[in-house]
Amino acid sequence: MSLSVRGQVESEANIVSSTNKKVPNLNVESGTCTSVKNGQCIDKPPKSAGKETNVTSNPKVKDIKHIDHGKALMDWLKMSNEGFFHENLEIRRTGEEGSPYYGMFSTNVIHKNDLMIKIPRAFLVHPAEGFVVGDIVQKEFGGLYYPGVISGVNPDGTFRIDYDDGEKEEAAKEEEIEIVSDECKTVDFLTKEMKLGSKSKLSPYINYLNSQPRGQLPSGWSKAGKKLFLQIVGARPGEDVGVLPPYEPKPLGHVEAYQEDCNSLDPFDEHAYLLLLQRGWDDLMIPVFDMMSHGNGHWLNTKIPNSVHDVNRPIVVQASRDIQAGEEIFTTYNFCEDCGNRKLWYGTPELLRDYGFVERYPQRWVFPNQDTIFDLDLERNDKGVPIKTEQHPAGKVSLKWERGYKLTPENAVFFVDQLERLGRLGETVFKTNVDNEVPEHEWEFLLQFRSSMEAAMQMALENSSPPPPKPSVSAN
Repeated sequence: MSLSVRGQVESEANIVSSTNKKVPNLNVESGTCTSVKNGQCIDKPPKSAGKETNVTSNPKVKDIKHIDHGKALMDWLKMSNEGFFHENLEIRRTGEEGSPYYGMFSTNVIHKNDLMIKIPRAFLVHPAEGFVVGDIVQKEFGGLYYPGVISGVNPDGTFRIDYDDGEKEEAAKEEEIEIVSDECKTVDFLTKEMKLGSKSKLSPYINYLNSQPRGQLPSGWSKAGKKLFLQIVGARPGEDVGVLPPYEPKPLGHVEAYQEDCNSLDPFDEHAYLLLLQRGWDDLMIPVFDMMSHGNGHWLNTKIPNSVHDVNRPIVVQASRDIQAGEEIFTTYNFCEDCGNRKLWYGTPELLRDYGFVERYPQRWVFPNQDTIFDLDLERNDKGVPIKTEQHPAGKVSLKWERGYKLTPENAVFFVDQLERLGRLGETVFKTNVDNEVPEHEWEFLLQFRSSMEAAMQMALENSSPPPPKPSVSAN
């Protein structure tokens, strides 16, 4: 589970301590040091500029394919004095035997407001402490913040900074600077632990992360898969943002953003960053918590009573309603109480971009350029079962406009044009996966995304007043 809400939720964590400073140790050979932690000089080389570390060939990482990661995570939490995992919960594989994917399920009834999970803060993957050479930082001058890169660490614990505007500073104090992106420091922490593997203090979680296949997010897809993704959103050749969501950040620009924000070209760091984006909550990764899948509406059955950024409290999950035996456990990635106003700008396309899946109903669709927001959901009976009819054998879908953000006649014409364009794509490039150029899992998500986008715009048109003419090319 990842809730990377840049600018939406302010972290209360004190990332770098500036108290109880000590004179750092001197690197005898160079007369300087490359990093400082808690005032101590640590001789650490600068970040790699392109050399990939392959976890599977790292002798410190044992063979982890045979591990039941669900059981390992449950036992880890249960054995902790400060942790809790409900006796009627289990974490198990969601695919065939050997599948790297897991989910959380109830084995018996769990009642509303019951404590389900409590995760100690010591279990969290968090921003690494201290600054190192290559960190992108900023410092305030006259009310304005100026970004730069740490070029060196002095024996007295101060830092040399090369600012983006060409200016240089030779002795900036630790308490005067701050990291530009806390996510970069989390990646530093995460890569260190992942390379330790089974020797990590977080080994049950780290072993699970090391078992996860790459390429789960569109940013990590094949070149052919990325090309089709951009065609769906209507990007012109050579452009990386289309006319349909998701927009910013660039739909496929996560790796590029990491390289720029974190000053690193190491492919392993990039993989760790994508794991943080997919499974984290801002600059934190929360083991066990992130085994819950996303689901809103009828599916959602948990709640979080306190902020995950409250550094003085553990992460607590409670049942938001009675949960029956066999139900999967769901949290929400965009309607959470701790997510600010995320639900007003974050929907189905953004979930695919940042988490790598097309959400089931209910779906939220946000078209900011058309000032349009609406939800789609299956109509259900009193027992929560979808209402099926001869006309709607899979269930009838209804639309609800959010806060009056309805479709204007001008924007309805835009939707008609886009449906015609997507219809043409369906009759040409999406007719077949020629020579299996696109990996199967990417192809399936692309088909789901195109189909969902078409269905969403068609529903919006049908619920407009008066409804505009239907597109001349039908969507497949």
